[in-house]
Amino acid sequence: MKVYDITSIIMTRRSLRLLFALLLAAAVPLSSHAQQTCERRTVPVSFLDGQILPIRNVAPRDLVAQLDKKPVKILSIVPDERPHRIVLVLDSSGSMDMGNVQSAAPSYWTMALTLAQNFAAENADNVKLALVMFNSHVTDTIGFDAGNAAVEARLHQLLGDKTFEKTSVRGRTPMRDAVALANQLFDHPTSADAIYLLTDGDDNASVHKPRDVTRLLSASSVRLFVTLFPQLDLVTEDGSTKLQELSDMATYSGGEILLQLDWYDGRAVVASHLDAIKQLTFEQIMTRLYQTILQDDLVEIELPAPAFRDEKWKLNFSEDARQRWKDAKITYPVLLSGCPLPTPGASQISGR
Repeated sequence: MKVYDITSIIMTRRSLRLLFALLLAAAVPLSSHAQQTCERRTVPVSFLDGQILPIRNVAPRDLVAQLDKKPVKILSIVPDERPHRIVLVLDSSGSMDMGNVQSAAPSYWTMALTLAQNFAAENADNVKLALVMFNSHVTDTIGFDAGNAAVEARLHQLLGDKTFEKTSVRGRTPMRDAVALANQLFDHPTSADAIYLLTDGDDNASVHKPRDVTRLLSASSVRLFVTLFPQLDLVTEDGSTKLQELSDMATYSGGEILLQLDWYDGRAVVASHLDAIKQLTFEQIMTRLYQTILQDDLVEIELPAPAFRDEKWKLNFSEDARQRWKDAKITYPVLLSGCPLPTPGASQISGR
């Protein structure tokens, strides 16, 4: 665990822009369900090395995959050059008014708002943005039609509002309901779309169950990414953890919990097992983690048989690739959505 200064991300917001530049022209939308058979899918995958930098020369021979203990063929890997749409989902419930026990520590709300504003400012020229804020209910929704400027203006207004936290950061936490609503903001969703959630992870009011959100995201191909400000007590009644529930929702969709962030001795504390993290500034960490969302590849796979129900599969580096890229990781949709059952008389199952 290493200590970093979160204030640096505010001072140098524009310095990251070039790292997030995407080729948007002539991009053809492609979902994991589109123009494919049931056996053949195209899924979004991020490859990061031990320095949290994208690996750009991964070949099909560098990957091994299985579904139900049977090999999955890796047919091709190409950069994902589609335009990306991101819904920022901000938790403004009462538990976000907390911070570290130190009196000088900012609240989780302040930290989350700062990160959201930074993400919007650095990526407004490259992605389309929307915004959802919630406490006991959804309090703010700015759709894609309003434009990025409306999202940036709202976040800037909140940063300058000295009374908002005292009057409006309160109530319970229907986190899963907010994610489900954010998913609805995408018309014709694809795997180039993502939800970026900033929360303490303590859902105590949602109508939607974890499996409901998992199914919604799988059906839409929208990926879920999370920055987490963890509370001390995230244990559910059955003994499992809310952290695991949230992690499953993210990884099943093709996203992940980007980092767990807390505050110690006047600085942001980032939990990580990677030694490389110790050599990076907080700004560099966030820059590289956001590449997981914005600089992915499209991997075409062929399943050993049609999958007519949602199924988990495994995607890993080959032995040679693991030797070449130490501490590398793969972020991919762990849950593959099932295809429609064949209709009577149909000779094959065609993709949508």
